[in-house]
Amino acid sequence: MPIITEDKMHKYDPAAFAFTSVKGEVTEAMRFDWKRDKIDDAKKRAIYDAKSYDDFTSRVKGCTLKPIHKNDFNAPPKYAFNRQGASGTSSEGALPYSRSAPSGATTAAVVRAGAAAAAAAAVGSAAFKLKTGRELERELRRRDTAVEKAELLASLDGDVCARLFARELDAEVLRQMLLILEEAGAPGAGRQLLKDLAFRCPNQTSMASTFLTPQERGVAARLLARDPAGDEEPQPDCQAVA
Repeated sequence: MPIITEDKMHKYDPAAFAFTSVKGEVTEAMRFDWKRDKIDDAKKRAIYDAKSYDDFTSRVKGCTLKPIHKNDFNAPPKYAFNRQGASGTSSEGALPYSRSAPSGATTAAVVRAGAAAAAAAAVGSAAFKLKTGRELERELRRRDTAVEKAELLASLDGDVCARLFARELDAEVLRQMLLILEEAGAPGAGRQLLKDLAFRCPNQTSMASTFLTPQERGVAARLLARDPAGDEEPQPDCQAVA
């Protein structure tokens, strides 16, 4: 009968015990089990769906990859690099008044004014480069806060609206614009945008407004009530949206 040699028993020593190594082993074992199940399921599905052996191997090799959905192409980036570069606080070109000011007169107010001017110019240039309503929707998704989105909508004038919505105005884009302006729009921005839409693309706006719910039409009515029109201002048919 063979004699089985056994390892020497070691007493538990909390000082010498490393939980990190055990945690790493458990994580690796979980990953191994997950990958094995994924490959097994992919093989079972590929048996019935694969048209060739190359198709079978491709499905098995790519079963552990993360799928890409259609919304991922237009989604904003998860990591925003060089945020300070967009603000323009440290750029020489972002301070238009710093050269004309005497030495020692560059105050914090001048810096803030230069940064605000650079940000406004950036927003205006972004709106000028847009060509279609889809590009406007993508640009809205790229912006993080509602204030930034409202600034972009405020930079849209009548000519830009006519260019963006020359063919059609998507109802979802109209709904997003109404909600953004109600949440963070500047005074008068909501009425100005509705006036431009009603004057420059009335048919597209009227068609898109038919798909709005009564609650969403109420948002447009609140925007019009919040920003009363002037006495000499021409009255567009904004009630088609409200």
